[in-house]
Amino acid sequence: MTMYYKNLKATAQVNGNDQGGSSVKWTLEYEKENENIPAPIKYLELMPVITKNIDTYLTKNA
Repeated sequence: MTMYYKNLKATAQVNGNDQGGSSVKWTLEYEKENENIPAPIKYLELMPVITKNIDTYLTKNA
């Protein structure tokens, strides 16, 4: 990762709602090492998996 991106930061913002659930907004900030490097799309595909795993953990441990 460090050979492609100078910086890569993922942030999750979780907001509760009136029905007892919540929504998650992911932000991915990055700086490429150079312009020939592709955007880190594979990390965007990982975000729903991480969200589901956190939800499962919190549901089991609430």
